[in-house]
Amino acid sequence: MLIRTTFTLNNSLIINSLKLCFIESYPLYLKDSLRYPPSIGCHGSVFVEFIVEKDGSLSNLRVVKGIPDCPEYTKEAVRVLLNMPKWTPGKHIGNNVRARMILPVDFN
Repeated sequence: MLIRTTFTLNNSLIINSLKLCFIESYPLYLKDSLRYPPSIGCHGSVFVEFIVEKDGSLSNLRVVKGIPDCPEYTKEAVRVLLNMPKWTPGKHIGNNVRARMILPVDFN
């Protein structure tokens, strides 16, 4: 889902951009895509850092914080993010730019 966001100040256009409705789509994607590894007693969040490239693809995935003693959860978080559809890239002065993100993948 795309949302057009426009902000004006004194009738002059400041920002006009298209944004991925991330707040709605990310939890749904996780719900449909996550496969919980068969570990007993593991729960928590894996935080993954990555770059959204100019074409919307993800690169340079790096686990910032995993779940101690549950490496299979870290692997699953990386797998799910690598399989995400392309993102809407960052914009600066109307041009696509690379953007760094850190996202939690919750296993609760």
